Amino acid sequence: MNRLNLDAYFQRIGYQGSTEPTVETLRALHLAHVLTFPFENLNSWHGRPVPLSLPELEAKFVRQQRGGYCFEGNTFFASILRELGYRVTPLIARVRWMRPSEEETPRTHMLLRVDVEGAAWIADVGFGAVGQTVPLKLEMDIAQTTPHEPRRYRMDNGIVTHQIQIGPDRWEDVYRFDLHEAVSVDFEVANWFVSTHPESLFRQTLFVTLPRHDHRLILVFGEFTRRYLDGRIEKRPVADDDDLRHLLIHEFGLPADDPLVSAATLRPVG
Repeated sequence: MNRLNLDAYFQRIGYQGSTEPTVETLRALHLAHVLTFPFENLNSWHGRPVPLSLPELEAKFVRQQRGGYCFEGNTFFASILRELGYRVTPLIARVRWMRPSEEETPRTHMLLRVDVEGAAWIADVGFGAVGQTVPLKLEMDIAQTTPHEPRRYRMDNGIVTHQIQIGPDRWEDVYRFDLHEAVSVDFEVANWFVSTHPESLFRQTLFVTLPRHDHRLILVFGEFTRRYLDGRIEKRPVADDDDLRHLLIHEFGLPADDPLVSAATLRPVG
C-alpha cells in the first residue's frame, strides 16, 4: 500500500488544523485543497497521458505544484481522507452543466461520498468553473450555503441531481449520479475518454479554473474571466501564448519551470 506524505500535502495547501476525521476537518481540508490546486487539463491539451496512480498524483500535486481535473483531484483527495481515517466511497456522475436537457451525457465525472459522524457528505474537489468548495450534506431539497454559491440536491427514481443557485430564483443542474460505488476501471475508461477523444472538451480547449475567496478565475476557449460572488464579471480574450503563460503562472499559481506550463499554447498539441 502506498503511504502518502501527509506533512508535505498539508504544507502545500497551508493547512495547520486538526487531522481528526471529523466534519470540521473535512470541510477545512476540502476548502484549502480547492483554493490551492487549479482545475487544469494541461496534460491532455498537450497530448500527454493523464495517469491516476497514487505516486504520480502525489508527485504532480505536491512536488510539481500542478493541478488536475476530477479523476486526478478526487482520486488523490480520497487517498488523503482514507489515510486520515475517513470512510470514502467513489461515485461517478453524468455532467449536466451547460448541456441541453434533451442531451444524453456519459458518466465522466468523479465525486466522493464521505461517511462521517453518522451522516453522508459529498466531497468534490474537481469540477472546475462551478465546482463546490466545501463538502455538501447528502440531504434532499435543502439549500446549503457555502463560501461561494448555494447548492442543493434533488432525487428522482434513485438519481441525485446536484444543483447550483444562479441568481435569486434560478437553479441549474451541475451533474447527476446514483449512490452505487464506482470501481477503478470505471474511472480508467472515463479518464481515457475525456483526455484523448477528439470530441472531448479537454481536447477542444485549454481549461483552467481556480476559486478565490471572493471570486473565481476561469480560462476557457481563449478567454480569461474573473467572476465575483457579487455578480460582477471581468472578461477579456487571451492575447497570445505569452499572455497565456503569464496568466497560468501569475493568476493560477502554476510553476514557471514546469515543461507544460512554460510551453503552453492556445492551440492543442498532440
